[in-house]
Amino acid sequence: MGADAAVVRAAIMGSLSLLAIIAGRQTFALASLALAALLMTLWNPLLLWDIGFELSFAATLGLVVLVPPMEQRLRGVLSRPFS
Repeated sequence: MGADAAVVRAAIMGSLSLLAIIAGRQTFALASLALAALLMTLWNPLLLWDIGFELSFAATLGLVVLVPPMEQRLRGVLSRPFS
């Protein structure tokens, strides 16, 4: 019995971020997510049909893509004085 797909994805992305920090480079979450998905499916192509892998990938993709614009909007709204 191995680790869940979400755990493996998180471990790969975390390792990539840690390596970038050690190397003094900026991290790019979308590239880390894509590389994690690539490595995982190269190791086990059947993961493409694993619902845990699909949901974990989709949820992380949603966070990576949708949070920055939402954060900018909220900063703009909250920076205005309340009337």
